[in-house]
Order: sequence, then structure tokens, then C-alpha cells
Amino acid sequence: MAKHTDFGAFYPTGYIVAAFEKYQDAQAACQDLYTGGYEERDCALHNGPRGGRGRAAQH
Repeated sequence: MAKHTDFGAFYPTGYIVAAFEKYQDAQAACQDLYTGGYEERDCALHNGPRGGRGRAAQH
């Protein structure tokens, strides 16, 4: 999928991005995606200053 930009900022399309206060909640969201038929490669968790505390992204 092509990356769309506007003045150098990345705008993801075809993704779901969700932020969670607790990393464990993000892990649970990924588990729910797996239970629903998604593969492990479809869910990525990121934390820290660049990714927030816990974020699940699915494409």
C-alpha cells in the first residue's frame, strides 16, 4: 500500500491505530484480533516515547 504524505507527515491508510494507557490492554487487543482470525504479523505493539504507552496497529 502506498504511503501518503502531506508536507512530509505520514498518514497511514488501511490501518487501525489504537492507543492504550496500559500495555497489557494493548496485548489483550492483539489477542482478540488473533482470536478473530488475524495473524500475528497483523498486530504490532509499540511503546516508549515514539509509540505511546501501548499501541496496537493492524493492517
